Amino acid sequence: MQISSVQTFNNTYFKSNDIKQRRYLEKRGYIDKKVETLEDLSTAAFFGALLTGAMNVDLSKKLKTMEKVSIGLMTLACILIGTKWIKQYQLSKEYDKENA
Repeated sequence: MQISSVQTFNNTYFKSNDIKQRRYLEKRGYIDKKVETLEDLSTAAFFGALLTGAMNVDLSKKLKTMEKVSIGLMTLACILIGTKWIKQYQLSKEYDKENA
């Protein structure tokens, strides 16, 4: 009798976890699809900043044009990442409201 009840509990528990896992993956896929462009742009801006020398900029001197571009790209990358995080949060709340 006890073995049967334990087995039923385990099956119910794992089925419930499966459903939660599937819902999470659907939500994650929905959000990732919506913010894919922001992620690509922020990655491109970050790599552009690295390639133009953002790590070697001396802010105590007068900046050259390429150094200004490099700092601008790094700033843009940070802004885009912040925007992406905010958008993900908003989409998460929206998804929960629609599918609750």
